[in-house]
Amino acid sequence: MKMRKITAFIIAAVALIATFNFVPAQEVSAAPAQTNVAFVQAFDEYDNSFITSKFPVSFEDEKTYYFAYKLEGATEYSQKVEAKSGKTTFECVSSDNYVIKFFYLDENEAEQDVEEFTFSLVTATAEDSIYYDLTAINYEDYQKEINKKLENKELGDYFYYPELTDVLVSDNFAYTALTKTVYYCKPKSTTFSSTTSSSFSLSDIGTYKYYVLAKDPTNTNFTIDTDELVRMVDANGNEGWYEVDENDPTNNKLIVPIFSFQFETVKEPEITISESEIGFIGLTYKDAKDSITIVAQNESVEYKLYYSASDLSAGIENWTSEGIAKVEENATDITNKEEVAFNTSNLYFTPDLKGYYYVVCRAADNYGEASAVTEAIIVNREFTTVKYESQFLKYNWLSIMFLGIAVLSFIGILVLLFVKPKEKTEEEVETTVSKK
Repeated sequence: MKMRKITAFIIAAVALIATFNFVPAQEVSAAPAQTNVAFVQAFDEYDNSFITSKFPVSFEDEKTYYFAYKLEGATEYSQKVEAKSGKTTFECVSSDNYVIKFFYLDENEAEQDVEEFTFSLVTATAEDSIYYDLTAINYEDYQKEINKKLENKELGDYFYYPELTDVLVSDNFAYTALTKTVYYCKPKSTTFSSTTSSSFSLSDIGTYKYYVLAKDPTNTNFTIDTDELVRMVDANGNEGWYEVDENDPTNNKLIVPIFSFQFETVKEPEITISESEIGFIGLTYKDAKDSITIVAQNESVEYKLYYSASDLSAGIENWTSEGIAKVEENATDITNKEEVAFNTSNLYFTPDLKGYYYVVCRAADNYGEASAVTEAIIVNREFTTVKYESQFLKYNWLSIMFLGIAVLSFIGILVLLFVKPKEKTEEEVETTVSKK
């Protein structure tokens, strides 16, 4: 009886221990979620954050997540890498699908929250899909971004277009990996110029237009272009490059949008004067225009030429502005003098007297006016053509003589080397001997 109780106790103890150490059967992992994601094999510029962004995964902020990939059906994954930092190169071993998994590691280095997805690898020659996602653009908001970029801009500054990160997209590459080309049209032009920079200069006042094309980093040809598109404006006023349906205009499809903005400035005209060159009597002076720089919009400009026998700049600190009154009061206006033939367009003139010449410039536009005077163009002598007489023989006659002797000696040596004396015949030899 006692033995039965002991046996029952042992059985109960074993059952209790088994209850606390029960390990449920592991669930069979679900099949990887199917996706249409594709990457280019052997391309070594993929940011891991871009790879992660292509899959519907969500991470907890305080944890570090990783991913690894393998050929679908294979048993081993690649070495894990952080999902939000670093770069990855996909090495292709087969044209089949691949599987990528995302996870974090617990304190025991065990993978947790594992999510798996399929993806494919394509070759660099495969057609890459780069396009405008027009559903992602809000023209009104984008125009506000353009206006913000134009704040405090003046003539001569550069305009940096707002990035099109969520609008100009690629199925295989991050926006930052694409090579962008900007095509822009300035107010005084009817054609588009291009640059691979993200900016272009604001050289004129008026309406600017631009659009952006892109190519992928493995291809030298644009994968989005306008070769077979038509530039037009639709019924809503949206200008761009369209695929045109000749049978039904309502089916015209916008492929590449063209953005535009109006550039104006309220800044008054500015005139900058640089140093003047020396002039000569009788020689046309052509450098006056180069010494005057005007920054204004739709300006009207007036030029006048003055002459003074003396330098009028003495005692004046700011000559370009204060010197105007001095010149107009003390110098002679020779703008219309026939002898100097002053051209008010290119500012050419021909000095006829020794002295000091000044060009006064006045520029005006809708926002104000400015005036300035050039520094003195000094003319103190006539322009003469100096006849050059060669002094070569005067200083080199001895060298020429020795050179001639050397040449004659060289000729003599050649004669001795190559010209043999005529050999005498037997009769001539006998005759010479008999005479002796």
